[in-house]
Amino acid sequence: MIKKIYLNKRIPWVSISYIIASIIITLAVFYNNDLYYVFAGTKSKYYFWQYFTLLFNHGSYQINTFAHLFVNLALASFFGIYIEKLLSKKILIIFLFGSLIVFYLGFYLLNDLYGNGASGILYSLSSLTLAIVWFHKKETIFKKNLFYYIFLVLIIFTWIVIPIGDYYVYKIITSNTLLHFLGITYGIIFFIIYKERILCELKTRLNNNNDKKIKKPSKLLFVILTILLMSIFLIIALNNQGLLTNHRSKVEVIDIEKNYIADPPHIIISFSGPIKKQVKERSFYKTNESDMNEELKVLLEWVSNNELHIVFNRKPSNTDSFKLYLKGLTDIQGKLLLEDIFVKDSNS
Repeated sequence: MIKKIYLNKRIPWVSISYIIASIIITLAVFYNNDLYYVFAGTKSKYYFWQYFTLLFNHGSYQINTFAHLFVNLALASFFGIYIEKLLSKKILIIFLFGSLIVFYLGFYLLNDLYGNGASGILYSLSSLTLAIVWFHKKETIFKKNLFYYIFLVLIIFTWIVIPIGDYYVYKIITSNTLLHFLGITYGIIFFIIYKERILCELKTRLNNNNDKKIKKPSKLLFVILTILLMSIFLIIALNNQGLLTNHRSKVEVIDIEKNYIADPPHIIISFSGPIKKQVKERSFYKTNESDMNEELKVLLEWVSNNELHIVFNRKPSNTDSFKLYLKGLTDIQGKLLLEDIFVKDSNS
């Protein structure tokens, strides 16, 4: 049953567009941190489209970007395509519209729209699929094949393994877990309400060959999806040209002072205004080994919001090499510094 519906000739334009947009935005943000403040669900929204594009950005500083992207796209590729190929356009629109409302309402109440991805919506697709499979299984002989086992693996992993892992790491039931549960609940309730119509459409598709011919998408759907993808590329191009400035801070680095004579030796980075005392995960420092016995180590210390100290455990020697790259520094309003900080030194 799963295989026949999944492999019919109807083209799942919504799912395909979501997958493509997610890959483009997530990779763009991953390789250009500046775009995080343009597309993602930041605490402060700098552009109106962020309330929508946060659905396509996957990953966070707690979850590996590629792992998050892979899991969400696996859900969209399986459950999203299955549901889109099964339901009529009218029922599909009602389901997706309702899912968006439930997701945004829950996301607002639990996390103030701070975060990325659309896993709550994807989980509602999985629960709707499970309900359909379960009730159809009760009425007919259920043929088990590769698609059936992929379905089981995805359900077990996303419904059981991920929540347990979340609780193990954070020792609490996280807002993500609650959003996932909310999505699951919505999918089940939707099936209960539209059960007769959904099962009727399922039997119709299983018993006839009307889906053997590839159907062209409606012109309206094609226009909407084209605008979506073109808008993403346009936003990236505008940002690369420096034309998007709402997320950019006016705070600048005014001085980088090196003092290797002091005890302890340090470098002072001074800012023209207050900065949040945090360094993004992708910031890094690197020190090459020298001929001295003690390895050169670095500690970042915030003296105030306007001053960051790079403290060494000993005086750098002539054979030491030091590099520091700080990304994603923001002012106290959450706006991104115009330029990343790169400090390089090869001797004292």
